[in-house]
Amino acid sequence: MFFSALFTLTAQDIHPDKVIENLAIQLEVYPQEKIHLHTDRDVYAAGEKIMFKAYLVDAHTHLYPTYSRYVYVELITPDDSVVNRVMVRPMDDLFYGHLPLSANIPEGNYTLRAYTRYLENQGDDWFFKKNIRIVSKGINPLVKSNEDDYDVSFFPEGGNLPEGVFCKVALKALNSDGSPVHLSGEIVDDAGVVITSVQTVYAGMGVFTFIPEAGKRYRLKCRTDNGREKQFELPQPHPRACTLNITSKNNRLFATVQKADSAPEKGHFLFVHCRGHALYFSEWNEANETIVFDENSLPAGVLQFVLFDEQMNPLSERLVFSKNYDNVTVDFRTDKPSYMIRDKVVSMLSFVDSDGNIPLTGHLSVAITDDRDIAVDESTTILSSLLLSSELKGYIANPAYYLQDNPVSDAALDLLMMTHGWRRYNIPEVVKGNPAYPQIPYQTGQELSGQVKSLTSSRIVANSEASVMTSHGFLGLTST
Repeated sequence: MFFSALFTLTAQDIHPDKVIENLAIQLEVYPQEKIHLHTDRDVYAAGEKIMFKAYLVDAHTHLYPTYSRYVYVELITPDDSVVNRVMVRPMDDLFYGHLPLSANIPEGNYTLRAYTRYLENQGDDWFFKKNIRIVSKGINPLVKSNEDDYDVSFFPEGGNLPEGVFCKVALKALNSDGSPVHLSGEIVDDAGVVITSVQTVYAGMGVFTFIPEAGKRYRLKCRTDNGREKQFELPQPHPRACTLNITSKNNRLFATVQKADSAPEKGHFLFVHCRGHALYFSEWNEANETIVFDENSLPAGVLQFVLFDEQMNPLSERLVFSKNYDNVTVDFRTDKPSYMIRDKVVSMLSFVDSDGNIPLTGHLSVAITDDRDIAVDESTTILSSLLLSSELKGYIANPAYYLQDNPVSDAALDLLMMTHGWRRYNIPEVVKGNPAYPQIPYQTGQELSGQVKSLTSSRIVANSEASVMTSHGFLGLTST
């Protein structure tokens, strides 16, 4: 416990220990998974093999193993058609294999997707996804979708737009094919008066601030780099809403609540967790305008701040990313500086944590590429997969960019937190003691089903015997 105010409540009908118990029950009855795919590169030629290794871990602890014994890897076209799929079972306790590419596959941009049957409980948003490029000669490329049409979505901080107070609003602009759009424009009121200017800064995302006035409507008038002009309505300001505001300064997080002038005066509770692990839960002292958190004491990853009313109904939520993860130094050495063709390369890997402790242990994979032909893929790393992409809904291009240590990446990361939701668990229901349960069990083995029919009449033959040949020999089956 790293906060002095941790779990101090005065309300008689809500006990912090019960909230912690409810979270523990949810993690027990519905543990979840994450998956990361390490490929040898991200550009392939038709007819080659996509070599990969899959890292499958528990979503809460990031530890291996889970109960799933099969990983599925798919190659998908931009129109969401599956080109090829392979199923991989662990060999020597590791998931690795390859996905072959047809010699006639059209050139274009594809998506590599990895998942387990158990991950299907949460839907496609939580699968691993990575963009790859396939090049070929003499084959018609995939048709690109129309990029002239685009849409803009608005994300008020905390989910609400209260009237009469300072509000921060993020936006995200996407083409019809899902690629980001760079645009600029102005926020205007219903009389056409310009309130503030707007410009996207990274991956189609941007942010602006203003004070919504009662009874007014607002819209964005914008234009893209190619001159395409459109207008979009902002969400309607609410006269009774309140919203969470989170800012970061000097390694501290400042949480405040912004209330509309007509918002009801009632008690609030603030809850903070990381991957289902409770970090803070306390009644909000209305005499204190701000709650301060030490960023150095927070775990690494996505933190969800939720503001509840006295009946534990959610009023506002805000995601924040903590970069407080341990840095590991990788030392890779070979026995010689250069080699002849077909020489044996002897290498040594060692890993040191931030405290200088060695050796660290774990499952490793190394991809060797030719620097003259292929640039090293640095857009997706196991760190960005497990801590970032797997915690947010929707596809995130170049996730490793957000984990760089510079102010520009930090600003883009906060925009990402404002424009993507966290929905692994329905936290408001979990807090109330209503956990979710998986509908699809872990796939721990293969099942075979079918019917034995007569060759002449096509009728089902009861009590018959059949043999099935596998890589491990013959299986004897008896029909009923």
